This record gives sequence, structure tokens and C-alpha cells, in this order.
Amino acid sequence: MELAIGILSALLIVSVVINIILLAKQFSGRFWFGHRSKGDLGENLVYGELKQSGITPQYIFSNYILREKDKTREIDHICINRNGVFVIEVKTYGGKIIGNDDWHEWTQQMPNGEEHKFYNPVKQNFTHLYCLKKLLPAGIPIYNCVVFASGDIKYVRSAYTMTLGGLQMAVCHAVNGTQISDEQVEKINEILTANEDECSSDAHAGSVIKIRDEIASGICPRCKGKLVLREGPYGKFYGCINYPQCTFKKKIEDPN
Repeated sequence: MELAIGILSALLIVSVVINIILLAKQFSGRFWFGHRSKGDLGENLVYGELKQSGITPQYIFSNYILREKDKTREIDHICINRNGVFVIEVKTYGGKIIGNDDWHEWTQQMPNGEEHKFYNPVKQNFTHLYCLKKLLPAGIPIYNCVVFASGDIKYVRSAYTMTLGGLQMAVCHAVNGTQISDEQVEKINEILTANEDECSSDAHAGSVIKIRDEIASGICPRCKGKLVLREGPYGKFYGCINYPQCTFKKKIEDPN
């Protein structure tokens, strides 16, 4: 009798565990448990891949705000090295992703049969490339990289979409190889640093709050490195520990 009860209890536990796993899979495309933001986690994973590429010189901008007349655009990551400029859009959709470079919308199919439409991220990122090209010297190679940090993209037909591992391959081994000099890399870094917007647009109020929270937590909002207290000719400021690769700095008295 006791043996039968033990077997039934074990079967009940196994059933509960299976149901929990199935439920987690069903909602995996909507939530990333244990993190404040699934998007933030995806961007951090991409940043980690870029840091591990080992290429020097290399500069990485994260959550780069670019102003275009009365509009602002946020670019998840920009990576600069001797292979060119890589403009990176990060997506963290779960489930099956179906899309084509020419389509206006792509589809996310969830395990439970639900479908969700979203704007073609390749087209979205080409807008970013177009804006950046206006800033950069002529002839600089610039690449569109749409990275899915999660989800099944084997049904995507795109020359610009890749996984995390694919991104590192693209950055390290660009199709046309090394094309720009160390001096050009430095110049591009200076141009992007000088033209980064201060996130004053109402459309990016959420980004302002996020940056404030990160700075208050001692995190660089550009590359996610640690902020350290430094002292310059004009007083004390917080600077990124990854300097000179990351040139972010913030005056202590500046509330923004």
C-alpha cells in the first residue's frame, strides 16, 4: 500500500514539473524570467559577443541616440573596427520567426499557436544606416546586422539576419575583409561621439530614465561597463572604466 502511494506521489510530481515546463515554453516569447527587461538582456548578450571578438582597435556604442532634424533614433549597438562599421539591431522574440528582406512585416509564431506581426527589422535598421551614412566620410563600409538573441530564425530568408554567433563571425570576418585604417577607425569614433544626441526628445523620455538609473547604479549607459570617479582639469566626473574604447563621461553635478 505504501509503495503504491509512493508511486502515485512520484507520478504527480512529474506531472506538475512537466506542466510547469510547458507553461514556461508557452510564454517564453513574452517574458524572460529573472530579468527586468528581456530587451536589455538581449542587448547585453550582444555587447558581450562584440567584446569577445578580440579585434583592435574596436569601439562599441550601445543605445546610441541619433538626431535627424526633429526626430531621434535609437540604435542598439554600433561597432567600429578595421572591417567597417556594423549597425546592430537586437531582437529578443521567442518562438518561430518567419520573414523575408522584402516583406513589410514579419511573423512570430508561438508554441501555443498564437501569431504576432512586427515591422521588418531589416528595413528598420536600414533607416539607421541611412542616417549614419550622412555623418561618415564617403567610402566607409557600413553593415546592416539584425541579431536575434532568442527565437528560431531558420525560417527567415535574409542576408542581414543572424544569431549571436553569426554576429561575431560577421564582425571578425566581414565579407570584404579589412577596408579601413586605424586612423579612420579613430576618426569615425570621434564623429559618432561628437554627434550623439543628449536624449532630450520626449520620444526617448524612457531612455533618459533608463540612463539615469544606470548611472545611479554605477553602470555606463553606452557600453554597460563600470563607472569610476575621475578628476580632470574642469573638476570631478564619472568616466567609463573601458576608456579609451568607451569615452562616456558624466559631470557629477549634471542631473540629466
